[in-house]
Amino acid sequence: MDSPQRHADTSAPPLVPLLTATEELTPSLDALLTTIALRARAGDLAARNALYVALQAKIARFVRRYRYPPWSDDGRWDADDVGQEAFLVLVELINTWPGEGTFGPYFLSRFPWRLRDAVVRRLIRPSRLECATLSASDPCHATATPETLIWLEDLADRMTPLAGAIIRGRIRDGEPFCRIAHRLGVNRRTVHRAWCVILTELRAAEGTEPLQKRESEGVE
Repeated sequence: MDSPQRHADTSAPPLVPLLTATEELTPSLDALLTTIALRARAGDLAARNALYVALQAKIARFVRRYRYPPWSDDGRWDADDVGQEAFLVLVELINTWPGEGTFGPYFLSRFPWRLRDAVVRRLIRPSRLECATLSASDPCHATATPETLIWLEDLADRMTPLAGAIIRGRIRDGEPFCRIAHRLGVNRRTVHRAWCVILTELRAAEGTEPLQKRESEGVE
């Protein structure tokens, strides 16, 4: 199946019901959501955003579980970061929906585990990778040796000002992405994109053997 074309829609966004976190989908509500989802799948950005607004309370319920153990992390990411990922998961879900049947059951049956996969892949695993890359000192818990801190500062100085600030905030100071983004005055997605580049630099500078060992342990 070909991917739907993307285009900015300048028309007014569709009117949508604001569903509660526990509200059941009636046939009429499901039909309305399906109509909007079809528009969003065809590339209507206003319909996509309206669908997110309609489902926001239900999405927030799925996000809330990541505030507590065993999902809560050591401060390197938080539920706000999960909320950011949730929007991207919804966009992916709209794009992969075959357009057959109704959208409501498709969303409810797939969104929770796709969000879980996104949290593991985009938040937990990168957090563990950065620890593995610097495994000799475990900077995730602020126990880095002076030698490692010097190495980090040297790496930060050789990168762009934004990347350097992210390295210092994320690894040296243990800040979550949302706090770094707020402090630097940029979008969290900008921080995430820069972090992917930084991880590549870290792995290249430190070597991949310790990293591969930690990756093989898996994510619980």
